[in-house]
Amino acid sequence: MCSAYAIIFNMKKRLKGFTIIEVSLFLAITGLLFLGVIIGVQSSVFRQRFNDSVQNFAEFLRGVYAEAMNVQSADSGRSNQAIYGKLITFGEKRGFDGKDVDGRNQAFVYDVVGNIDGDIGTGDVLKLLSSNNINADVIVNEDNTLKLAGIVESYKPKWSAQIQPTNLYEPIKAALLIVRHPMSGTVYTFVMKDKTVEVNDKKSGGNSGVLNGYWNDFSPDKIDFCINPEGENKYDNRADVRINANARNSSAIEIIYEGDNPCR
Repeated sequence: MCSAYAIIFNMKKRLKGFTIIEVSLFLAITGLLFLGVIIGVQSSVFRQRFNDSVQNFAEFLRGVYAEAMNVQSADSGRSNQAIYGKLITFGEKRGFDGKDVDGRNQAFVYDVVGNIDGDIGTGDVLKLLSSNNINADVIVNEDNTLKLAGIVESYKPKWSAQIQPTNLYEPIKAALLIVRHPMSGTVYTFVMKDKTVEVNDKKSGGNSGVLNGYWNDFSPDKIDFCINPEGENKYDNRADVRINANARNSSAIEIIYEGDNPCR
């Protein structure tokens, strides 16, 4: 009898269910653990995308330096001209097709070409370039759109990030001129801040005047590009991609997250 009673007691014990409080606690703890995992994954994905957008922009700039430093001939059928460097514009009103650039969060890269038999002499590289009619390589089609002469590129930051100035949370307006000295071949970097070369506004002059009127706006100063992963939203932890003053090559590009970061 005792053995039978013990068997029945154990069966009842095993069949005993959870109380409502126990189930509620289990669901609450499980939900919190799941929420923590989701938040952690989202935060990790956000940081990775942020880092990707910063690194990708820095690599874009390094690639332009590599192209500017390679001596080559213009490939537009003009054997008496050479490529002297690159012009990068940020914040142009219109793109290659003449249409408005949505949000203007885009960069355009143009070859800088000119004669190779002019009076190159010595002295200030910007004066030498301007005096030899060396300019951005832009040709206008019959429908008044740009013909993409030479190696022409456009760039938008990854993952909807935005390239901004240090003091604003809107797309940056700036221009970079990365050029070689016509005689020595030394690479120089000149920056234009708070404005850009509006190539589409100058294209009526063909490829002979895009930079005319802008030469005096360039200087060898440093420039800081603030990368905002939140696009137009205010984000206080923006990263800084800096090109230091008097840059000669891509080693002057510096990525700053903490410390001397004017983007915060």
